[in-house]
Amino acid sequence: MKFFKIKIFSTIIILLIGISYLQKSIDRQKKLEDLEANLLLMPGEIAGNFILAGFRGIGADLLWLQVHQCWHSGQHYRMLPLFHSITFLQPQFITPWTVGGWHMAYNIYVLMKTEEEKNQWLQNGLNFLKEGIKYNPNRYDLYFELGWTYYHKAKDYENAIKYFEGAIKFPHPDYV
Repeated sequence: MKFFKIKIFSTIIILLIGISYLQKSIDRQKKLEDLEANLLLMPGEIAGNFILAGFRGIGADLLWLQVHQCWHSGQHYRMLPLFHSITFLQPQFITPWTVGGWHMAYNIYVLMKTEEEKNQWLQNGLNFLKEGIKYNPNRYDLYFELGWTYYHKAKDYENAIKYFEGAIKFPHPDYV
């Protein structure tokens, strides 16, 4: 019995070493062919455990609480990876998309000193809302928020109309 355990343990070690060398070869090839993928890393040590255990909603809720704390302490930049993580975990949770886009296009925008930086953060907010629409194409909320941001902040009335028209195609409150 002891010999059997040693044999299994040795086999596992040999396989892990082989996989390690194989992975290095794969990584080199990916780099040569420019196939590197940017993986979204979850902030905090327990986010991965939530994904693996099937508690994505709970993980998103806990991260949302951190966003709330960052907002009230003025830590706008700390919220950005949290927004991305929450929307990765729960892409149909609309609020992080709308609040994240708003923080980028309005709150971080106003902190910037140059017009170039301001325009970049406005564009980041618009892009974040557009990404949300990809995951939620049948909801009025993000179309409306994107239309409003184009109208109010970007002064791009043509795009504003486009997204406002998109918003009214779906069930929506009377004020939309």
